Amino acid sequence: MENDQYILRVENSNYVKELMKNKWDGFAVELVVFDDYMCGNPDYYTKASRRNGQCEINGRMLQPLYRDDLYRGYKKRKVDKDIKFMSYLVKADSVPFNQRTYQFKLDRFESEYFETKLGRVPKDMTGFWAHNLVYIQDRQVCHIDYLTGYCGQVFSDRVKPSRITLEPKGEYAFKPKRGQYFFQLNFEKNKAEFTKEDIAPLLKSLNADDYRIDSIEINASTSIEGHTATNQQLLKRRMNGILQVFQAQQLDSIKLLAEGHAAWDQFYEAIANSPKWKHLKTLEKEKLIERLNSGLADSLEFILAKHRVGNVHLFYTIPITDETLPGYIHKEYEGLSNKLQSSLPGADSNDFYLEKLSQLYSFAHWAVIEGKIDTSVLAGLQPPPFYNEHLPFSEELILCSFEYQKSFENADSWLESRPELISVLMEESESLSFAFIYTLYMEQAIDLSEREEITREEVQAHIDKLETLQRFYVSDSFAQVNIERINFNLNMLLLNSVFIDDPKANEADAYESLNEVYDWYLKNDGLSDSIVFQLAQMAVHYANNQLALSFMKPHRDVDFIDAYALPLEYIHVSTNGSDRFYNYLIEASETIAPNHWCNLFFSDCGIPFQAFDHEQLRNTFCEKCLEVNDFLIDVLNEPF
Repeated sequence: MENDQYILRVENSNYVKELMKNKWDGFAVELVVFDDYMCGNPDYYTKASRRNGQCEINGRMLQPLYRDDLYRGYKKRKVDKDIKFMSYLVKADSVPFNQRTYQFKLDRFESEYFETKLGRVPKDMTGFWAHNLVYIQDRQVCHIDYLTGYCGQVFSDRVKPSRITLEPKGEYAFKPKRGQYFFQLNFEKNKAEFTKEDIAPLLKSLNADDYRIDSIEINASTSIEGHTATNQQLLKRRMNGILQVFQAQQLDSIKLLAEGHAAWDQFYEAIANSPKWKHLKTLEKEKLIERLNSGLADSLEFILAKHRVGNVHLFYTIPITDETLPGYIHKEYEGLSNKLQSSLPGADSNDFYLEKLSQLYSFAHWAVIEGKIDTSVLAGLQPPPFYNEHLPFSEELILCSFEYQKSFENADSWLESRPELISVLMEESESLSFAFIYTLYMEQAIDLSEREEITREEVQAHIDKLETLQRFYVSDSFAQVNIERINFNLNMLLLNSVFIDDPKANEADAYESLNEVYDWYLKNDGLSDSIVFQLAQMAVHYANNQLALSFMKPHRDVDFIDAYALPLEYIHVSTNGSDRFYNYLIEASETIAPNHWCNLFFSDCGIPFQAFDHEQLRNTFCEKCLEVNDFLIDVLNEPF
């Protein structure tokens, strides 16, 4: 019923054609009012009805539509122009002559479905009523369809398949990186002790996160004032002081190569260029030192200070530690990639470099698993040239990009090349490992489930792909468990995102997916009462009522499940074999809690009130349910 108008739609238009053989064959709507069935109403017994055999109609019937009125109900007609009227009229021997004109109209086209309007609800209809479909043949009522509603709904569930991680190898022989660093340290007068803070500013350009000093060369000088022995001691103390600053930072001993001297040459050079002081150059060293120590040094401090200096040459190695490992990996990977870049396709050296890169990448993967480096280091290793010529290396590249997807999302160029790499690899599918193919299909299924729009063909293609893993499935328990999980998710995806657009049209396909989902729960001990109930509701949503009942059968001792199952089994009392259903329904009133049993009736999805054509059922309900049935409580409390 839409907008107070009854519309009959039959998907199988040929079914209607077979029924409408006679001019007076047709359909009508029968309206049956609830008041006739109300507890305590004598009309239940006295009003003429099919129930008491006094009438063919239980209520009132709208104006029937007969065969010729129904002709235009055949929709989306396609005319067969090869069927000609005169030849059909003469040659259609299987059709009675007086029906050939009408039958020609039917046989001349094919129609996808049948749909027609069967009349409006009378304006004087009040209260609550039910509608039945009446089949008429030769002006006689021959059959009644008692219509009822079934309420179903879909539910979503997903299980997480486990990932297969290749076993990375934690071995790679790096060549330690060595370096040199030079700085100059100006000494304060008479100072010989140093701290890390004194030297650290001079090391700021040392391009190493971590390093080990192997040896130090120091070439130091003192200003010329003071005694020679004293200056030599000061030089020695200064050079040892520098050594101790670095030695305090590491356990490995540092070799020191030191050389020191008084800066006579530098002093003479400085005063030779000074008109004021160049006369001192004529003095003997002893006399000059005497004058300096007697007070002249203060005046010449601007020259002497420049000669108290140490030239420090560090020789260091960057050790392989957790801190320096990312740099080692990146540098090594870059070097090998560059060598491949300069090679020609098919060059003999390519195999060597690819194998080395594969070993390095596997080591980096191991380092990530061990927590030695961050996943971003792995994501930063771009596929090198000719990578597709080394399948194990290519497989690990792809698997890691899926395993550490978030880090790889920042490696745009890498992700852009991944589909191409996968496409190239799949051309060698027979040579690829099952672990790789399984992971690829798993990730593609996950990606599909997260898309907003998907098609049946796309999901089915993924299900078909799983079939190619049959050997892996039967030979490996891990594969069996997880391939079944992926299959479960894909069928859930079909039920929630594909079939749901047209549940009735997808009834048959949904039946297959529902069974797949049910079997997974059964195999994994997941058939709780709640899951069974939700599966049954989903089966009903897809018009698979019998499948829903089969799901619920082992759980019918649970009240809410049995209460959902009973309306699905509803058949009218006039139907052959209905006694079993009604007897069970009455017996259930003793075992199912009243709030469940009494509310089996009258709701949009419950057993319709016309079931009370069965007098004993009506009596049982009236005895137990007047104060329990939600529908009646609302009716009786409604103000008039």
